[in-house]
Amino acid sequence: MRNDYEIIEKYLKEDSKGTLEIENAQLSGIKIPGAKLCGAILHGANLIGADLSGVDLTGAKISGANFTGANLSGANLTGVQFCQLSRFTPNSSNLTGVNLTGANLTGAILFSVELRGANLTKANLSNANISFADLTKANLTDVDLSSSDVIGAIGLPQLK
Repeated sequence: MRNDYEIIEKYLKEDSKGTLEIENAQLSGIKIPGAKLCGAILHGANLIGADLSGVDLTGAKISGANFTGANLSGANLTGVQFCQLSRFTPNSSNLTGVNLTGANLTGAILFSVELRGANLTKANLSNANISFADLTKANLTDVDLSSSDVIGAIGLPQLK
């Protein structure tokens, strides 16, 4: 049986230059603050309650992942694809209740992503695609939505 925690630890210890790719990774509760996981492919990952504060996931592909209750405060999520569009339906990630305080989500693809109750205080979502995302009861204090695609997003205040 595969131990996904050991795979991550080995990748981080070896300061690997290749791409980390683990489909359906079971990583709930993992604590890897500040980890460098640029370009990682973690489709379908279980990251419930994970401590990913300050992590660098620039350009990662993480569709269908569950981040419920995870801490991503201060994370660099530039260009991350939280959704993979198929012919008929998106395979979106669940970020319910996630702490994204001060996170950089510039250009991130959050199409149809569940962000209910997420803390997006001072997050940078410029040029992001949050179309049809559910932001019900999300904390959007000082969030930067400049040039973002927000068509059909639920829970956004009226934008001027």
